[in-house]
Amino acid sequence: LEALCNCTYLMYLNVSHNKLTAVLDFNPPWFLTHVNLESNEIKEIGQNLSNFWSLRHLNLSHNFIEKIEHLGHLKYLRYLNLSHNKIIRIENLDCINLEELNIEFNEIFECGQ
Repeated sequence: LEALCNCTYLMYLNVSHNKLTAVLDFNPPWFLTHVNLESNEIKEIGQNLSNFWSLRHLNLSHNFIEKIEHLGHLKYLRYLNLSHNKIIRIENLDCINLEELNIEFNEIFECGQ
């Protein structure tokens, strides 16, 4: 998806229902605020989102994610959907402006700090 770097004014990106195995690994357009990665084959969030600083809405539902990590730098994130994954523990969720979090249909048995 490196070709999207030149789409300077792209705000909404929907790559749901594909075969992606990792969160997007490219420098996103400056104005990108909404990303839908629903129904892929993603196993971890990883550090690939570190460049997505303007992200406000992130849908990672229906994947195979086991841990919530590397989201603290997403200071503008308001909506996060991690439903229908394989998350077993909630910890280190440092999204200070988060308004809506959907974590239904996971395997959560513990909430940390």
